Amino acid sequence: MDDDEGWKVLENTIDFGDHIDLCNATELIKKLNLTDLFAMTWRWLPLLDEMVDMSMFRDSDSAIIAREEDAVREWLASDRTYHIMRDHPQHCVTFLGGCWGVKISQDRSTIVDAAQRLFHENHRHTYGYDQQLLDRLFWPIAQSSMIAHDSYCCERFPNSKPYPSQRKDGLFVGRPIYSKAILKSPCPQKCRPANTTSEWTYC
Repeated sequence: MDDDEGWKVLENTIDFGDHIDLCNATELIKKLNLTDLFAMTWRWLPLLDEMVDMSMFRDSDSAIIAREEDAVREWLASDRTYHIMRDHPQHCVTFLGGCWGVKISQDRSTIVDAAQRLFHENHRHTYGYDQQLLDRLFWPIAQSSMIAHDSYCCERFPNSKPYPSQRKDGLFVGRPIYSKAILKSPCPQKCRPANTTSEWTYC
């Protein structure tokens, strides 16, 4: 994304209303005395904000689809602290850096402690390092209070559950806006809701 496109995204975001709060991540990192952070972890800085009670983390280039909204609503209506989404055969990891959420207010001290340790690590600047941090520091504390929606990896993660709504047009949660990728691989039978029709072949 070039600078012009970036400003257009920013302008559109500001137009959503007075509830939008822009954060200067560069200044915040200095204020918190955090140095040399792997850039993919910046999006998790709200974990340290005392004014934030709940946060959802997404890739800036991924489109929000109706299926994702349905999954988030189901999580918000529950008493579960964490929400994890896996919606592609290549999503078979504990956490995807841009497909999870957390109700911070439900366990703030534990979550902030894990986040402090995460941000004070000696960060490596390599692909996938953000997910390694989540796996090591958040997965152990998330498992006891989470909803994990999973359409392809449920056999590897048996505590996951099917998405509440059916996939449309081959789209998947976390798909980049400019990507033309669509899912054509049938999902495992165990990852489908009970008593579904053949239309749920792709979950």
